[in-house]
Parts: sequence; C-alpha cells; structure tokens
Amino acid sequence: MKKSMISAAAVFLVLLLFVRVFRYGKALLSTKFRPYQHEEDAGADSGIGPDSMPGDGSVDPESFVSHLPLVVLDMNGQTPPDIFKMVGDGQIREYRDPAVTDPWISVNFSLIQNANDQNHITDQPSFVNHGKIKLRGASSRSFQKQQYGLKLLDEEGKELEYPLLGMDKDEDWVLSNSILDASQIRNYIAYNLGGQLMPYTPECRFCELFIKDGEQYNYRGIYLLTEPVKQGKGHVDIQDFDPREKHPSFILVRDRADRTKTTLSTWASDTQLCYGWFTFKYPKESLLTEKAIQRIQDELSTVEKTLYSDDWRIFRKYPQYIDVDSFVDYFVINEFFMNYDSGNNSTYYYQDPSRKLSMGPLWDYDNCWDNYKFAAGGAEYMVMPERPWFERLVRDPAFDERVVRRYRELRKGIFSEQNVLSFIDSTVAYLGNASKRDRSRWREVYKEKHMLAPAEEGHGYIIDRNRETYAEELVRLKDMVRGHGLWLDQYMDDYLSGFVTETMEERERRTYSALALAFVLCFVASIYVIGKRVK
Repeated sequence: MKKSMISAAAVFLVLLLFVRVFRYGKALLSTKFRPYQHEEDAGADSGIGPDSMPGDGSVDPESFVSHLPLVVLDMNGQTPPDIFKMVGDGQIREYRDPAVTDPWISVNFSLIQNANDQNHITDQPSFVNHGKIKLRGASSRSFQKQQYGLKLLDEEGKELEYPLLGMDKDEDWVLSNSILDASQIRNYIAYNLGGQLMPYTPECRFCELFIKDGEQYNYRGIYLLTEPVKQGKGHVDIQDFDPREKHPSFILVRDRADRTKTTLSTWASDTQLCYGWFTFKYPKESLLTEKAIQRIQDELSTVEKTLYSDDWRIFRKYPQYIDVDSFVDYFVINEFFMNYDSGNNSTYYYQDPSRKLSMGPLWDYDNCWDNYKFAAGGAEYMVMPERPWFERLVRDPAFDERVVRRYRELRKGIFSEQNVLSFIDSTVAYLGNASKRDRSRWREVYKEKHMLAPAEEGHGYIIDRNRETYAEELVRLKDMVRGHGLWLDQYMDDYLSGFVTETMEERERRTYSALALAFVLCFVASIYVIGKRVK
C-alpha cells in the first residue's frame, strides 16, 4: 500500500513537471542565442568607403563601397502613399480617405552582401525580389528619413519567405532606424541586449539604404533590417488562432486609438482608468468572429478589474491571469533603458492557450535613454510605475521585490555598466565610416537641439542636450546609462516602496491591534476606577 502511494505521488509529480515545462517551454526556448552583427562581422574593414555624403544624398554608384550590406529600393519613381492621418492632438489614427485603404506599392528590392565585406552598388545582388513596400510608423512616416515595411513576393505574386542576412526566413520585413536617434544605435542595443531576456524580440541587422530612380541612386543612410512582430515560428511562437478556443491565441498592441483597426472594448480603457487602446496584431481581422472578440475583451477586462480593484482580496488574484515573470522583465528592461514610450505606445502582449497573458515582445527604442525631443528624461526617478497596469502592480510589495531582485541580478551581468558601455563602443566602432556617412547626409536634422518644455508649462528650466557632434551625442548617451543605472542601484527599492498599498491582512491586523490596545486600556482604566472606589 505504501509503495503504491509513493508510486502514485511520483507519477503525479512527473505529470505536474511535464505540464509546467509544456506551459513555459516554448517561451524559454525562444530566448535563443542572438548573434551580434558587430561581433560576427568584426573582421570587416569599417574604414572603407567615403566618410561623408552630400546633404542631398547624391552618390556615384561606381565608386561607393561599404562594409555593411546594401539595400537598394527601386519604386519606379513613386513613393508609398501616406494613407493615414492623426487627429485629436495626434492621439487618434484614421484614414485620410476611407475609400483608399491600400498602403502598398510595387518595389524591386536588391540586397548586396559579399563574402569579403566589400559591397558596391553595382555588384551582383545576393538576393533580388519584386515585392511590395509601404510607409510605417505613427509620427515617423512624416520624417525626411522614412521607415518602410517590406513584403517579399514570388513570381506569381504570392508571399515568399526568405532568410535575409542570416535571420529566420519570412516574407515580412521592416526597414527602420529613426532619424530621431542621432546615436544611430539605440534600437540595435535594446533589441540585442533586451532580446537576450524577453522572448520573441525581433532580430535586426545594420545596412545602408539607397533609393534607385532610373539610373540615379539616392543615399538614405544607415537602417536596421528588422524582423516584424508577428505570429509564427521564429517570431511570436504561439498556436494558430482558433476562434472556437475558450482561451484563444492572440498578439495585441496598446497604443493610440486607431479607427482603421478593430479596437477592443475593455473595462479600463472604456472607463479611462488607463492610457491607450488594444488592437490586434494577430490574428488577421478577417479571422476574427464577434464571439472570439467578446471572449478576449472579457478576459482582458477580468485582468483589469482585478488589477484596478481596491479590494486586496480581489487584487491579489492577479497572478492567476498574467505571467508575472514576463511583466517583471518588461518593467526592468524598459526602466533600465528609460524607454518611457513603453507601457503606453508600441506595447505588445501575447497569449497562447497553454499559458497566461504575457508581456512582449520588445519594440521601438529610438526615444530611450533621454532621447525624447520635447522633454528630458531625468536619471533620478522612475516612470514605469506610472504606466498602465504597472501602476497597479507596484502596489504589491511582492511584485516590487521581484522587480528589484531581477534588476540586481541583471546588473551583475548583461546590464552591468561595463557590459553596456562596451557594447556601445564596439557597435560604434563597427559602424565606422557608415556612421559618418549617415550623419553627414542628415547633418541638419541631427544638429537640432533637444530641449525641455519652457517654464510656463511647469518645468521652470530649459536643458540643452547637446548633439552638435557625434562624440557629444555618445557622451550624452553614456551619461544617462551611467547616471540612471547608478540611481536605480541605490534607490529603486526605496522608490518602489512609495507605491505600496497596505494589504487587507495588514489593515485587519492593524485594526485588531488597535482594538486589543483599546480593550487593554479600558481594562486598566476600569481596574483603576474600581481601586479608587474601594479606597
């Protein structure tokens, strides 16, 4: 009998372990080894090619050479249409013309990557594709240095998966690197370092981009060829969406209101308890059913009602609904990088039937480390505790303790000052003359000053964050890495403790203690009165 009980217990423990591994295995395995381009190609001569370019981007295709891969886009003299407009102080996106909803135009895409790391515009491309291209980004679509979404197609016009620059094969790609970032490296650093921790974070590779028009080539500068956020193997590896599932797969993004997409009606958004709205990144809207949408809305509303409850007995149930570890990592990564758009805009969540609602992947770090143009990011405070959902999680001392513990763990390794500054220096060294070319091409934009809002808006002072030269930009970047990191080292736990809300148990304990004390005082007073009367 005893042996049977032991055997049954052993089987139960094995099954429990299997369920746990199955539940979290895919996400853990997805945090795969990430090859760093600047280390893999460390032998390339970054000093080849010109160290400056004309402001109009004109280039001699016969003489130009670079150690970086080259991307050539031929749109037959056209430019992708900007079919969207932002209204309501830039907080709502809608179509310029409801009858014009196709953002794509045809493009001939050429990738030049030679084994000797010496790439000329006139070289035979390593990959050519006739596909489609569109503008991407909210505000960035209006910048002079635009960002693009790219779709590869086969000869029949069907989607074609291909592994560009050693990344997982796919038909969808992003050509990004915001002109807001004069360092040229913020996204690259965040995706690579943060991606070692946060599952499904896109991989990226530096390249230099040219627009071809007839026989003329226009140099557009350094870009990141980047994987998109999407569902699938090599991306957010969750199950295919099934509208019949009680707990369906999805990828959501929190951002500004978007009238061009299906916007979810959730409790906290509808009541304006927190910023932003959820829209679907996956599945495609054509796969959604009213029942599935309602089911997802109900799930999210349950999470929100739990997090925003002032009843501690309800609030403390939140670990039943969310993958707390993913929320802890997302908090730590974005606070360390001072990526204060995160939590509000370009903020992704995903769910698989086998696991709870999770944060991630990471996206959009061009404004991190004090790079928002209209307000300085102070090194001596935190902002993630004020972001949607996180503003409630930090009330829980257990969550705060996990955040602090995780931060201190990462500061001993991947987020150590030595490792991050070394990563910056080695990336800058790898870019070499390409960085100089990009900066000279966009010299006037990069020299614009970043300033705090004027005194009448409540700040009382103006900070000139100098980026007149590239060296000064790097000093500013490193100063924020050091300054914010050192402040977090010393004060993170104290700062978070200011958000903690007294738990129901603590409140009850305090009430019972007060009642007990009152009873003792009354008893003592009664004894004293009786004693006086006896005398």
